[in-house]
Amino acid sequence: MDNINLKRKFNKISKDFKNNNFKLDTVAALVDEIRRGISSLTAQEAELLLEIPISVLETDVELTNLEEWKEQNRKYFSENMTLDDLYIINLKNKFKEGFYDLDDIKNLTLYIKDNFDDLNDKFGRTTGLLLRNVEVTIREDVKLINNDNFYASGNIFSQYIDEAINL
Repeated sequence: MDNINLKRKFNKISKDFKNNNFKLDTVAALVDEIRRGISSLTAQEAELLLEIPISVLETDVELTNLEEWKEQNRKYFSENMTLDDLYIINLKNKFKEGFYDLDDIKNLTLYIKDNFDDLNDKFGRTTGLLLRNVEVTIREDVKLINNDNFYASGNIFSQYIDEAINL
């Protein structure tokens, strides 16, 4: 991450986590910054940064209304899946058909993290469009199920961001 402006944005998010001045929107903002700066990130930086939304999706949230979420987002989510990649194509079809759930959003984030270099080499900035589905879901469609765990994790989240900034 050579871009100083990107580092400054991640630093601000890290400070919000350190100062317990965060909520789910902060995690969504982190995903948005990863998406916007995707071509400036290394795989190691992306891996650290993406661990935060993966952890939140895995342990801290649930959908507010599964059926409504699926119906409202199926077209939008499928249109964001533009990469010519077998995993992405299969997930795009799940979105189109409306047969998806929160685990698919988490698994998409894991897939991006685990295949960051390949995706970025083949598709460049377009890879970031995939993260739009993650960002929107966290910002608009989930609620906390474990407030204590989430709010006790600010320092851990900031450590991941700080490590990515300092690589």
